[in-house]
Amino acid sequence: MSHTTRRFAPTRSPPPPLQGYLHSFMSYSKSVLSTRASSFKSSAPTSHLTDNTFQTMGVIHTLALLFKTGDRAKFLAYVDYFMEEVILIAENTTSQTMMRKLLVKLFQRVGTTFMPVRIVPWRYQRGKRR
Repeated sequence: MSHTTRRFAPTRSPPPPLQGYLHSFMSYSKSVLSTRASSFKSSAPTSHLTDNTFQTMGVIHTLALLFKTGDRAKFLAYVDYFMEEVILIAENTTSQTMMRKLLVKLFQRVGTTFMPVRIVPWRYQRGKRR
């Protein structure tokens, strides 16, 4: 294989995400968020950090990243699945700045998922080069 052949070889597109892993992660995140939300239901909110707090922050951060880069149609089905717990956590989180930041980020990303897709007129169009 010559040098020019390798240079102009077609690039491969990334593999499609696996739907089974997405569903298993969403069920895991639902269980983590439910555990955190049930701790608020059973007692008054506390300001101290626990292992569950860091696990919850990791799940919320990952959900925000998924909603940023993922396919809208796939994620819209999961919004109702875990949003009640996220709202309950947001209502009872008062002194944890990082948790509030991640919750706001997740709310923003979920909100933009519900907005319609808008194609901007000035974007680069491949067929109209001169």
